[in-house]
Amino acid sequence: MKRDPDTTIGRGSGRFPTTRRSAVLAATSEDREERTRALDLLVTLYWRPVYRHLRIHWSRSNEDAKDLTQGFFALAIERNVFGSYDPARGTFRTFLRTCLDRYVSNEAKGSQAASRSRRAMRWISDEAVSRLREVADAPDFSGTRYRIERELGRGGMGVVWAATDLDLQREVAVKVLPAWESSEDAATRLRREARILAQLEHPGIVPIHDLGQLADGRIFYAMKLVRGERLDSYLDRSALPLQERLRLFERFCEPVAFAHARGIAHRDLKPANVMVGSFGEILVLDWDSREAPTHHGVEEPRGTWLPNRRQAGPSMPERTSMPSERF
Repeated sequence: MKRDPDTTIGRGSGRFPTTRRSAVLAATSEDREERTRALDLLVTLYWRPVYRHLRIHWSRSNEDAKDLTQGFFALAIERNVFGSYDPARGTFRTFLRTCLDRYVSNEAKGSQAASRSRRAMRWISDEAVSRLREVADAPDFSGTRYRIERELGRGGMGVVWAATDLDLQREVAVKVLPAWESSEDAATRLRREARILAQLEHPGIVPIHDLGQLADGRIFYAMKLVRGERLDSYLDRSALPLQERLRLFERFCEPVAFAHARGIAHRDLKPANVMVGSFGEILVLDWDSREAPTHHGVEEPRGTWLPNRRQAGPSMPERTSMPSERF
């Protein structure tokens, strides 16, 4: 039987790890900060083993296992399940697995997945869900040269984090696949996106520094951390005259023309994807590589090769216009 790739999370065995008793005790501490740190540690340690247990032992679908994992930890935190652990009766991992099996068994009684989700929304607080998502999404950069500092933004293809390159002692931006996007197609698209950008060595295009894979199996690439302001925000704030706006327009057309000359199209060019740097430099961002249909009916990535005029045929226009209310 072909194995579902979604059951493979990271490179480890996915077994329930051993846990220090101090971490379990700290999860019930009266000190809010100590309790939060301990809960973060426990959720980080056990999120993927719990998910894999649901996929393999309970034969749950990818989406159902994700919902159950989130629901289990949210309920455990809100009802202080960790506080009821008695080390005299066995290991914490055995206790947690027993609680999980009991939770899934109770959820399965007389309920379908959709109705279960509706009931779950009544007892999972927004704060608990938000906290669990933060912990689950945070990438594990152990074993790499990078230390994650803070999240910068999210998009369809990944999450961008500010990080420190420990070898070169500089700040960088790192784009990582989402926590639950484990398909090979997604990994291939992100690799292709990094390699397309690496070909575009231009002052107006953010340079790529590194491409790699995390311990949990997710693909990432590191690039220059851009400091500045989005073009749309900059124009709203600065109230530049039309002549200056046209100069800006001409400047961000330069890296786009550079890419076109090398057969690469942006396909999502807009003021929100152009950055005005702190020294007045113009950078074109987010060379998206998601799939987009072509006139051949074949799926090709955004940020893909352009046909030359002979391949494109006589219908390809000599000039194009890009009207914008901001210019």
